[in-house]
Amino acid sequence: MTNSKQRRKNKNAAIKRSPVPPASEGTKDQGVKPRRSLVKSLLRKVRSFAWDGLAFLGAFCTIWIAVWPHVYVYPSIDLDPNNPMFTPFVVRNEGYLAIRDVKFSCAVKYLTRPGGPTVLALGEYENSFSDPKQVSRVIAPGEEASELLPLSGMKDNQWQNADIAVRLRFRPWRWLPYEWKELHRFEVKRKGDCWHWLPQPINK
Repeated sequence: MTNSKQRRKNKNAAIKRSPVPPASEGTKDQGVKPRRSLVKSLLRKVRSFAWDGLAFLGAFCTIWIAVWPHVYVYPSIDLDPNNPMFTPFVVRNEGYLAIRDVKFSCAVKYLTRPGGPTVLALGEYENSFSDPKQVSRVIAPGEEASELLPLSGMKDNQWQNADIAVRLRFRPWRWLPYEWKELHRFEVKRKGDCWHWLPQPINK
């Protein structure tokens, strides 16, 4: 009996000394792993969405730059040193697409004669000084056309100063009937015997 009781006591003591893992550890690991997997999945989706957005933005900007018209208007060499109105103006297409039905007209804010009165327009470039004149049917990319100001046909048009805007109208897209309108403003200043055409912002 004594040996049997002793063996039972030793067995119970061994059971008490054996380490028993806490029940919460397995539960904790099982809860952390799904959360980590969910976070990784969300990060992958966010990165994929960001790359898709950047790709779309890049494609949109490329198309925008390709189809947007880039047309410049600037004065060329004086044909008459004594008359600034005999200066041809160049219309240059710097875009990637041809422009069509290019029309050219002139709007005036004021004209000042040497020692004389100042001729004022009714509005600030609202009314054209002349009817739109077709400069070219098509101006391809990199090409240019030139046109004299309508004021060049006036008699005794010796001006001291002037504020003039060139009105440009054209169709930038062949497949659309939309007409694009631009306003290019210049001031002509006389210094001694020289004339200077100075580009100016529209809202100055």
